[in-house]
Amino acid sequence: MEDKKVYSNIDLLKFIFSFFIVMIHTSLFADVNATADYVFGNIITRIAVPFFFVSSGFFFAKSFEYNKQKKVAGTKTNFKRLRKTEWRIILLYAVWSFIYLFLAMPVNYNGWSIKNIADYLISSAVRFSYYHLWYIYALVFAYPILYFLMRHLKPKAVAGICISLYAAGLFVNSYAYLLPLQTVTSFFEGISDATGYYLASNILFRALPLMWLGIYIAGHRKKPNRVLCVVGSAICFGLYFAENILLYKFTDGKAEGHYLIFSALCVYFIFLCALQFKKTVNKENGIRLRKMSTVIYCLHVMVQLLLSNYLIPGINSFVLFLLTSIITAGLSVAIVLLSEKRKLKFLRYLY
Repeated sequence: MEDKKVYSNIDLLKFIFSFFIVMIHTSLFADVNATADYVFGNIITRIAVPFFFVSSGFFFAKSFEYNKQKKVAGTKTNFKRLRKTEWRIILLYAVWSFIYLFLAMPVNYNGWSIKNIADYLISSAVRFSYYHLWYIYALVFAYPILYFLMRHLKPKAVAGICISLYAAGLFVNSYAYLLPLQTVTSFFEGISDATGYYLASNILFRALPLMWLGIYIAGHRKKPNRVLCVVGSAICFGLYFAENILLYKFTDGKAEGHYLIFSALCVYFIFLCALQFKKTVNKENGIRLRKMSTVIYCLHVMVQLLLSNYLIPGINSFVLFLLTSIITAGLSVAIVLLSEKRKLKFLRYLY
């Protein structure tokens, strides 16, 4: 059952990592230095999405009651909590997909037409609406799948399934390129765009295993001490950094930087650090930061494209990051604070 503990450190890290996503999409150092752009855009900032998934799994697990077999109890209360979580994420995805319709038509579909709108709606339902919203779309499927597994299987069985899925993702998307398996890798590359394999891969090989990692953390009351958490984070980040560089070098850049062994372990220890250290912000501000991080994640692409495509064409990538971050952060503050007013409660649908 959900406890009353304050997790403001997690909220603060989610807020910080939301700007990592902005760095990725604005290619922070693309116009400054290619090496720096690779290090920030493909290594350092890539721990953000795994952290979001782990966080989602952690709070998902905390919301349920469990039976003696440590399975999710088959109670109406638990099912209502699942339904509430699922409805919230579907509504969030639907609202932002509708908002991005007005950007997608002129930018991605070459203008407004009934056919283009229909194509966008179909894509929103079977793939994802706008490219960065794949994360929210993945949650729509991951939540009920994990609930089913946690409801009917013992924790060790769930762990085995999720770890196996992550291992499969590592092989297919990264480590297979180290072996003479061109036929296999070419097959997955060929079907990715045509069938939505890339999205299915993100749900099965990323969302489920990483969210399970959060579930695992939630189910283990005894956590390593602070020193071990910090040392573990530093070591795993160093190994993650090296793994990324070596895979990039020996696969000619074909390996996916999203599917790495030590990225999950790095995020695991970072998450434990957030749990072990004293809270850095109070509960009220932590909740606001959590809401703001969602708004920043969803909104920043629109701000970025409006700046680079219409207002300041040819803008320097670093300046684009700064302006996108400032504008998006300001709008997120306004949206969260205004949503606390009774007459503007509808703004809560944005987070």
